[in-house]
Amino acid sequence: MNNLTKFQSGCCLLFAFVLLLSGCGGDARPPGFPKLYPVSLNVAQEGVPLADAAISLRISDNSMTWSIGGRTDEQGVVVLWTHGKFRGAPAGTFKVTVDKVVNEGEKEMLEAADREDVVAVNRIQVNSYSFVKDEYTAVETTPIEIEITQKTKVLGIDAGPAVKIKRPYMR
Repeated sequence: MNNLTKFQSGCCLLFAFVLLLSGCGGDARPPGFPKLYPVSLNVAQEGVPLADAAISLRISDNSMTWSIGGRTDEQGVVVLWTHGKFRGAPAGTFKVTVDKVVNEGEKEMLEAADREDVVAVNRIQVNSYSFVKDEYTAVETTPIEIEITQKTKVLGIDAGPAVKIKRPYMR
């Protein structure tokens, strides 16, 4: 075997080893991690799908420290993820929070900041609005509670009345 063939064989083995290591550790779950079930939620307000809302679940007895949630798509559907990278949610009874904030004018202000146009940044007014009543945004006050079981696939939740509440925008 010549030196070039030895080098190529060594590179192939090293590449295969790196692939093996990266593939094995990518889905490793932390100790004590619960079994997850694929679950999605259909989120609506007054029967209309609520797009681009942040959804978070907290187990009712606060015994679980893993974060569970996601963001709704244009149809108001959110696929639940646990710990930010594992698809699904564990079985249990959960309080559900829903939050949707839109900052009108923020994109233009950030673009001006990227251009280092201080005059434009100061001139652009950003209006911040919440589209969900406050009671739905906090785990202590949300009226939404769901139960996830091994058989749960899709649940519908109502995020209360449609609102548009002006909020202070922090620059």
